[in-house]
Amino acid sequence: MLAEDETPQENTTSAVLTAPPAINLSIPFVINKSTLTLQGQSMVNTIAEALQTPQLQSHQFLIEGHTDQSGRYQLNQKLSQQRAERVRQALIQKGIAAGRLVAVGRASDDLLNKEIDLFYLPNNLYICELLFRI
Repeated sequence: MLAEDETPQENTTSAVLTAPPAINLSIPFVINKSTLTLQGQSMVNTIAEALQTPQLQSHQFLIEGHTDQSGRYQLNQKLSQQRAERVRQALIQKGIAAGRLVAVGRASDDLLNKEIDLFYLPNNLYICELLFRI
């Protein structure tokens, strides 16, 4: 307890906060759907292999789905959640424990690449930004 004439000492030690490790992947989906393309499925297979390595086996992952800014926010939110959940389910089917994976749709909030709004490819494909955090 401080005496009346004492002032609290400022803590000059500052904690350094660092963001968790993250990887930004662009995984192709069919436009306006949560259906992975063949290339998207292949990418998920590669991710599943990586998550089964000894270095990553004990980690949990947050899968964030993002969309572009076109269209209604509510629809983009729903689609981004469905896409993140689709990747989660595909990883679970590849043997990753469900408890290690959390899927969150972010719509156009906190876009990872603000410079590029749309990621359209030929043949009605759409690239969804997905962020994996440990």
